[in-house]
Amino acid sequence: MFPGPCVDALGHKRGITDPDNPGAENISNNPDEILKKYGVLEENSTASPIALFNTFLTQTKADSVTLYKDLFEEVKALCQEVPENNHERENEDELGADENKEQVLINDVKEDKKLDENELKPTKGKNCVKIMAEYLCEMARKVNEKFFMTLIIFTRLYKDYMNTHGWNIIGKYKQVSVEEKNKMYTKYNDAEHVPEACNDFTKNYLPKEYPNFDQGVSIDVTFHLCGWLFRKEYTHTHITFI
Repeated sequence: MFPGPCVDALGHKRGITDPDNPGAENISNNPDEILKKYGVLEENSTASPIALFNTFLTQTKADSVTLYKDLFEEVKALCQEVPENNHERENEDELGADENKEQVLINDVKEDKKLDENELKPTKGKNCVKIMAEYLCEMARKVNEKFFMTLIIFTRLYKDYMNTHGWNIIGKYKQVSVEEKNKMYTKYNDAEHVPEACNDFTKNYLPKEYPNFDQGVSIDVTFHLCGWLFRKEYTHTHITFI
């Protein structure tokens, strides 16, 4: 069964029900449940995001290191601002997984939603790069080192996707000038529209740009990232599997 959207364009949840699967909208109350099956979660980890990222960079080809520069700089900045023991607070928003996932995450997001200018400005003063770096900082203290390396690659690829296609997504709701399109999307926008990209990212972009990336993992991590963004109030769009 294809997953479907639980979309909140302007702050109000719109659930999707399935008479054959009444628990589909709330498969799990544990936000990290989706990662348990990989055996990568580590409780009370004191891992340093900077040290882990440094390790990743030393193992990366020299000509690829610059691709991660902006994320790494933001991770370093966050670690200087936030104490190492500042773990993510407990969340009760639903986030789950369907064992029979197909290649897409959500159906087309409702295109007639209207966004005012305030919603196109970086949420809480953070652009998309800073928000993705925050996600990496929190996950560094939750998963083992090997899986964190996977998350670094995944996050960078998602960021690249948004830089390539993000303005087109915004263009569904407002006119985007040529001048805007010439700017790096993730530097000048927040993460509001990141979940809307998940279908095309997992089904088309990622297999082409990084064919060795396991598709099942990519779908689960995309779902986890989008759920994290919603719980952190960095997006109004909530996705769920049915």
